Amino acid sequence: MISSPALIIPLKSFLPPASTSRRAVPFAAAASSSNQPHRIDTEQLRTQLDQLHAEAQITRSKANSARLRLMRLTEAAENLQKRASADVLVGKESKARELLIQKKKLMQALEKSKSRIEVLDKLSAKISEVISLKETQLIQHVAMHSGVSQKDSCQQVRFISPKYGDDEVSNKTNSICTDLTKSGENKVPMTQDCEVNLPGDCQPNFEVCTGIVTSNDDNIISSLKDMSSCKDFLEHVDRQLRVVEIDLVEFIRLQSLKSENREEQMNNKVQEISELLTEILSLRGSRITSIIQSKTNDS
Repeated sequence: MISSPALIIPLKSFLPPASTSRRAVPFAAAASSSNQPHRIDTEQLRTQLDQLHAEAQITRSKANSARLRLMRLTEAAENLQKRASADVLVGKESKARELLIQKKKLMQALEKSKSRIEVLDKLSAKISEVISLKETQLIQHVAMHSGVSQKDSCQQVRFISPKYGDDEVSNKTNSICTDLTKSGENKVPMTQDCEVNLPGDCQPNFEVCTGIVTSNDDNIISSLKDMSSCKDFLEHVDRQLRVVEIDLVEFIRLQSLKSENREEQMNNKVQEISELLTEILSLRGSRITSIIQSKTNDS
């Protein structure tokens, strides 16, 4: 029998470590929460963007108020200067002195207003930079986790018109859909001097308005093979660009009818669409038209 305490082995040495007895959470729980960080990050970015837009609006309002105050102070200082000059001419020097002291105080307030405007303008510029960075982060974050492959992105080209209750807008959009359907059904021929090779896995499907105009790969390839001249192909391209032009013009017109509350938020989008419309008009008006005319003259 062992009686020496030094030889007694502690019971804890036989027990497994505490870390091994409590292992990680089950895989199912971890897998169920795998999408939570992406969702939380996206919501956080959107919340931050909303807060930044609100802060930018408040800063611009403060800057505008400071500019109005600066204008009033400048006008008051000029009036005091005129009154002081008139009192000096009349001989009321003491009253003119008091007016000049008031003008001096106004000039000090005017300098403070100028400094406040400069600070608010700098703050507004910084907020705009942060908004731009946050928007870029949100776009990259959504694109990274969207799971949309390059093949899927090239299979569909969407021309989306905004939906409103106006009957005139509905009639116009329906006419655009009809034109697109007719242009998709018409087979536009093409010769060997203007041959276009489109990959079979990237044929466009057009989704316009509320209807979806789909074209099978076989129909597109057969229509391209049946072309009779390069002029016909260019005219077909010109018609398609005309449809896009009508859609963009309609979108810009509708954006101008929206309330002023969202006008500042839509300015950048409308500007980008206007630039795209300008490029389409330039392409249709100069390049395609000149090529079609040259082909007509040659024939």
